[in-house]
Amino acid sequence: RVWVAARPVEVRMRNPIPGDSSHATVNSYQYGVPDVSERVRLMLLGKMIENPVYDTLRTKQQLGYIVFGFVTEQVGVLELRVLVQGAKETPDRVDGYIEDVIDKFGVDLANMTQASFLKWKASLRSALNRKDQNMGQEADRYWGQIVNDGHCFNRKELALQYLEGLHTPEEVIHTFQKLRSGHKKVSVKMFGAGTDLAAPVAKAPLSLAAGASPPASA
Repeated sequence: RVWVAARPVEVRMRNPIPGDSSHATVNSYQYGVPDVSERVRLMLLGKMIENPVYDTLRTKQQLGYIVFGFVTEQVGVLELRVLVQGAKETPDRVDGYIEDVIDKFGVDLANMTQASFLKWKASLRSALNRKDQNMGQEADRYWGQIVNDGHCFNRKELALQYLEGLHTPEEVIHTFQKLRSGHKKVSVKMFGAGTDLAAPVAKAPLSLAAGASPPASA
């Protein structure tokens, strides 16, 4: 089961390792349960955002030794997720940096050239065409459909079919805008030793202490 956020939610917790000053921030932006076309566009967004997140938060700002940006699936619900782990800045400040990177990505996406879009499309096509390397990978692919109750065992073929008919970035831009305007953000912040766990007074999202239950689940 996945709790679907109706508004921004924040979970604050202490680093469970005594004396460890490392922080961690995980921001998840829920899209929902997509159809085939939305899934393909979100897969493209996941590929596109990997480098901007890493280059900005890890290479330039050096906010953490672990930095990832990607699109993932939780029981059928797709979400954009950004993870930063490090001791340089508190999770509240890192949260703001993550938002800045995503906003900048949106601007760059809106100005993407047709040539650049076609390169990303070719990259995704190559990934989708990659065959399972062993029986374990094939089993995982099918079992994922069973566990998620999707039962769409030809999802790869349907995705490739849709991708071939996707010729411009406009629909991908629209999907990104929908993701950002949905306000379904779940932020999990782990604070290292010696850092105040209290939320800033001006924080708008619903804040939950570690171990507290959300108001509703779906």
